[in-house]
Amino acid sequence: MHKYSQLSNLLKTRINHGVYAIRSLPAERQLAEENGVSYMTARKALQELIDDGLLIRGANGRATVNTKSSASPKSQIVLLTPSFHSPNFERWRLLLARAAEHLQIIVRQEFYTHWEEPVIMEALENFNGSFLLASTEAIPAGILKKLSQSEQPLVLLNGDYSHVGIPSIRPFPSVFIQVLLDHLEGQGHTRITCLNVQPSETEIEERIGQWKIWMASHRFTGDLIDEPVGHFGETLPHAYNIVKKLIAENKLTGTAIFCTTVTAGIGAMRAMHEAGIRPGQDIAVCTVDGEGLAAFQIPSLTALEWPDVLPLISISLDWMAQGGGAWKGPLLLKPLEIPLVIRETTQQTFASHPEVFPKRLQLRASASSVTG
Repeated sequence: MHKYSQLSNLLKTRINHGVYAIRSLPAERQLAEENGVSYMTARKALQELIDDGLLIRGANGRATVNTKSSASPKSQIVLLTPSFHSPNFERWRLLLARAAEHLQIIVRQEFYTHWEEPVIMEALENFNGSFLLASTEAIPAGILKKLSQSEQPLVLLNGDYSHVGIPSIRPFPSVFIQVLLDHLEGQGHTRITCLNVQPSETEIEERIGQWKIWMASHRFTGDLIDEPVGHFGETLPHAYNIVKKLIAENKLTGTAIFCTTVTAGIGAMRAMHEAGIRPGQDIAVCTVDGEGLAAFQIPSLTALEWPDVLPLISISLDWMAQGGGAWKGPLLLKPLEIPLVIRETTQQTFASHPEVFPKRLQLRASASSVTG
């Protein structure tokens, strides 16, 4: 195979995967330098794609992707993700890729660090559809208005923006938290602490709100430990330090802890372990969204786990593949049920003997402070 054909195949693969949807196609000289070929080889490669209809040459002589070509992929969808690692984000990416594969839709992931980054609006304008995972920072009013007025199809993930006309997929409606708390009640717990270390946003506020409503309706008592980490901060070590301090000061008084996120639960359990307190035996621990991590903790962590959201993603992809237009049906897509997976951290506790718990916790915390 000629070198120019090898280069044209490489460019075709990039085009089909949305590489040049929001980035300019390099000029001949830049392509030649990047790929170690001559200028004429790069020019022949571009001309081959122009002849195939995949590229067009503009008035300035630069080649660009021909979005109207029948040779272009059927649909190119973008997943906009905050630029930090999260098992939750990775799960969305894999689910999108799985759903899109059956529809012959290309899904490309792009990252942003703040709401004013050009990549967000560029993606909305240049892809056939966009899925947006919102960061923990509140969306500025100006950006939210632009998102709601997007001419290209847009779906928000992990939240509810239906009130501004944006279709949204919310895998964990906060009302299902009552199922988790009902389980704790069934185990005999009436003093349930709520631990949150996540920055304030609608989803977290509603989880805390559901805990408050449930506790009040049952006339139970419990402390709210709401100490958010800064935006883009690490929640796991933050939770560990908070619970370690509470234990040292003998202020961890509930017989069970409801954690708003799995990282809060993992950090809390590590602090307990170091203090000689046994999650699942001395105190119950549970969380919302195990994120694929809850089952592999020691002990394993009781959690509301991911529902089947593939049908909701498929509805969104079909809408995007058909060119968008008026959304049919409710703007908020949510599962009808969420599985509660009961694991070791809520199976055996002293909740049935509440007089034992504070003494045992105090003794273990004191022993830890002596031994260091």
